[in-house]
Amino acid sequence: MKHKPDLARIVLTDVFVHHRALLLLLTLVLLSAMAVIWNAHQYRQRNAEIARESKVARQLDVEWRQLRLEHRALADHARIEQLARERLSMHPVRPENETVVP
Repeated sequence: MKHKPDLARIVLTDVFVHHRALLLLLTLVLLSAMAVIWNAHQYRQRNAEIARESKVARQLDVEWRQLRLEHRALADHARIEQLARERLSMHPVRPENETVVP
């Protein structure tokens, strides 16, 4: 019985011995593909992070505007009270000056 040569062994021997440049190019193409996939993944992660941070920034901006409105409202009340004291000589009612009507 004669031993037949294994096809896989013949192909691998041919590639590793006679076509080293081809093997090198194939390896470089695979590495390049992996780098592209990794960069795409990183890009998507950064975009998701930017979206999350933009949402937080919008929420903080809304909160800031609400605080500014509240501050204005409080400042307006204080200004009105000051004007009432100065121009109209109005003062808060003291307990001894209060009259409760039943």
